Amino acid sequence: MKLDLQKFLLNIFLEDKTKNKKHTIVSQLSMITIKSLMPSSTFIGNIIDYKRFKEELSLLKYYKIDEEKCFLTDIDEKIYFKYKDKTIYTRILPLILSNKDYDVIEEEVIKNILYTTGDIESLLEWLAISRCIFLIIEEEENILDNLKQYVINISQREFLTKYKNLYLYDVLKSDINFEVNFERIRVSLISLLHGVSIGKFKYLQDILKVLNGEDAQRSIGNIIENASIGKEIDYDIEDSYKRISIYVMKLRKSRINPDDLRIKEYILPDVFKFKEGEVFFHSLLNRSKVIKKQVKDDSLTCYIKTRAGMYLFKRDPFN
Repeated sequence: MKLDLQKFLLNIFLEDKTKNKKHTIVSQLSMITIKSLMPSSTFIGNIIDYKRFKEELSLLKYYKIDEEKCFLTDIDEKIYFKYKDKTIYTRILPLILSNKDYDVIEEEVIKNILYTTGDIESLLEWLAISRCIFLIIEEEENILDNLKQYVINISQREFLTKYKNLYLYDVLKSDINFEVNFERIRVSLISLLHGVSIGKFKYLQDILKVLNGEDAQRSIGNIIENASIGKEIDYDIEDSYKRISIYVMKLRKSRINPDDLRIKEYILPDVFKFKEGEVFFHSLLNRSKVIKKQVKDDSLTCYIKTRAGMYLFKRDPFN
């Protein structure tokens, strides 16, 4: 399978719109991840600026375009180590597509997964998926054998040494039993790659089926399948999503100066304080204008026009 990488990105947004009849948190999280990418000043590659990522997420709660609570950031310790974050792919796919070096991809994927969940099964499955997609992009002939060796070589000791401080809570607490669970799940993943039927790793299994010529059953499989070269698709999505896909390809080719992206000072005014017709600057929205402001359905709503398009911000009118 050969992939058209720009189509790959477009398919993230198209799959969301096709599956949900509209753009949802899936599209927004991908956009936020891309907007937070920053070319490294010390190596060739793009990494997430977590200061910006955090501020983008803080703003997102006021303009989130669907009401589903499928993405958590303020996670209780009891939930964190078991949380099945269904939005992981929305953030790691831009990371994979914007980088050519797998060492950079692996580290950035781990950081971003641990930002929302400490679930070991999710971590190992999405690491395997990241490696698999990278191998597809590189047109590796022996993907399955390469993937098996990759998972076999994952060392939980080396992983803990490098990444334990990225967990939101203490991963070495006795009730988590990290070492034992890590090895148990890693062995299960290796068994799957050797053809053993396992009721886990459903996202990885979907990709493997696509590579075997079968139809995708899940969004991640659809995105990959529809990005294959030669497959004709009508991308009925807004121009902003098309522009952002071109932007990621420029990042991948190291054609963007990091100084042009760096926010030297965060200016983050309350978007609700401005009156209709007022123009203001916001570090994440750039030059913005309040088009309409009203209290509707027990919410204070503001229609704000930015260079990227129109945003509808909502909040409790009494806060």
